[in-house]
Amino acid sequence: AHHALGTLEHSNGNIKAATEILRNGIQHCPDNHRLHHAMGDLYRDANMHRHAIQSYKKGIHICDQQKKYYGQSFLHTATSYVMYDLGHLQACKSHLKSSIRINPLHAQGWLAYAHLHQSEGDISQARHIFEQGTNTFVAKRMKSQKQHQWLQVYLSWAAMEEIHGQTYHTANNIYSQAASKAFPDNTTDKYNILMAWAQFQWRHHYYDRAKHLFQLAADSMNATSSHALPIRLQGQLEMMSLENYDSARTILFNGAKKLCASTTGSSTAILADAEEALELSKLYHLWAVCEWHLNNLERAEVLLDHAMRLVPANDDYPKNKHMRVALLYTLAKFMHDARDDHILAQHCICLALSQDVKLPHLWNLWKSVAQSTGNKHLVQQCQIEVNKLTK
Repeated sequence: AHHALGTLEHSNGNIKAATEILRNGIQHCPDNHRLHHAMGDLYRDANMHRHAIQSYKKGIHICDQQKKYYGQSFLHTATSYVMYDLGHLQACKSHLKSSIRINPLHAQGWLAYAHLHQSEGDISQARHIFEQGTNTFVAKRMKSQKQHQWLQVYLSWAAMEEIHGQTYHTANNIYSQAASKAFPDNTTDKYNILMAWAQFQWRHHYYDRAKHLFQLAADSMNATSSHALPIRLQGQLEMMSLENYDSARTILFNGAKKLCASTTGSSTAILADAEEALELSKLYHLWAVCEWHLNNLERAEVLLDHAMRLVPANDDYPKNKHMRVALLYTLAKFMHDARDDHILAQHCICLALSQDVKLPHLWNLWKSVAQSTGNKHLVQQCQIEVNKLTK
């Protein structure tokens, strides 16, 4: 209880309360290595490096006595961070070596060790560490309780190879290994690997491969609105990279139909999960733009309405605010460019600006609306606001 409450207060920035709780916990449970670890983290954030190292050492000693090697590996990694902060790179490496020697499935230790060599420009050694770590994980994968933590190891290795590797195939092989060997089952980790792999293919202009992987990602999990992302990105690829709006419309229509049938059964119902509703709203937004491009104005307007209903105005969910502003901007531009309804366009712009956002493109759009209505004074005022925001 002391550990959970102390780390909570620490994460909320209540340093004094966190310190008192953890000290009280250590007084009552001096052999609890997690309390010493949490106290060390507190000291490190306060740049009290000597005290942090002492706390971590106490935790390491306790773990050694109690043979709790899993906790000991984390304490060695935490100590390595302090050593890095102090510029003691050899000590940093020594603690990272200890962390993965004690616990060969300690993903954070392998990742930090590889990143350290990468930061020093030793890509060959970083590659060797990534390879050694992932081979260890694959060999013992069924025994690991924390498989999801290895996802970041694979993603970081692939990102390094994409930047520093010799060919496209180097990074591509890592994604392939992760999907087939590390996370072969239909899990969230498999989904995330497929999504990253698809976007990698997109960046390298292998569009058919990217579309196939987006579809695999969509199929890898039970259909829910939170997995509207692979469908939306597949449609976005068709629109942006291939300029195939008819194909994009088919993908977005079929995807939205499947997602809605698997959740609420209604395309306009507000979903209980805010993140799911947001993702579905983004899909409808893109679909609306697609229909607008194809000159299906009635359907575009209906889809924008569907998207808006999924992100309620009075919702405290922070991401909804940004989504509503994006939708209001699109709706304002739609009313101005497609409908010549300048009054409604201005109304949408004002609603967007009422969200306390400072976006020059909103004022530029209002300037265009003012020019269409011949309001020269408003044109000048809008330009003033644009100038303020683009200084």
